Amino acid sequence: MKKIILLVLLFSTPLFAQQTGTATYKKKADFQSTQSNSTTKSKNMNERLQKSIKELEYQLLFNETESVFFIKENLKHSSNQWVGLANTMGNGTGIKYLDFRKGERIQKKEFGGKTFLITENLEDLKWKITKESKIMDGYEVFKAITKAIQPGSSKNQPVDITAWFTPQISINSGPVGYGGLPGLIVELTIDNIFTYYLTEINFEAIEDIKKPTKGEVVTIKEYNKAGSTMSSK
Repeated sequence: MKKIILLVLLFSTPLFAQQTGTATYKKKADFQSTQSNSTTKSKNMNERLQKSIKELEYQLLFNETESVFFIKENLKHSSNQWVGLANTMGNGTGIKYLDFRKGERIQKKEFGGKTFLITENLEDLKWKITKESKIMDGYEVFKAITKAIQPGSSKNQPVDITAWFTPQISINSGPVGYGGLPGLIVELTIDNIFTYYLTEINFEAIEDIKKPTKGEVVTIKEYNKAGSTMSSK
């Protein structure tokens, strides 16, 4: 009973009351599970991708009701083809927008010369908060898991999503458009390979967050079907 009461108190008493600012995330990848039988050429490619992935930085802008996640502007149009390829992995491209009040999740993607707005409900994520917790960069974080289909998946099969969130920062958001948990996501892993992790957070006044509005509104399955159709032409 004491543990339950402590958890409730922790979730209801955030360390930081101010709810506007900027969080910076970096990305890493674990290709070990995918390259056991790889050729030397594939392993060399993975090494170059690993190096480029470490160069990537992403920003999360947030306020009390909304957030938006995107790659840093200085890396958006990098001439390094490996950086560009590394960004596409783990769903790094595009703009990820969350509206906490409406429970709305929008991913803005450019593909085949068209703009798509992949629209979902935050409730569709169906997080399961586990009993696991640990200290990460000075924050007490709790583990939550779910499954979700990724943009670009030709089979439309959901993959494992693992989030470590902290109620000490009362922002219901995180990297790559994931949120809806009782605290900021400090670390998020997609398909047991790609991990986004918090490196810096600044609580400060920011400009109004703009909701993506221009583009064809689709579901994630419709987007993946459209992508498969375009790729086969």
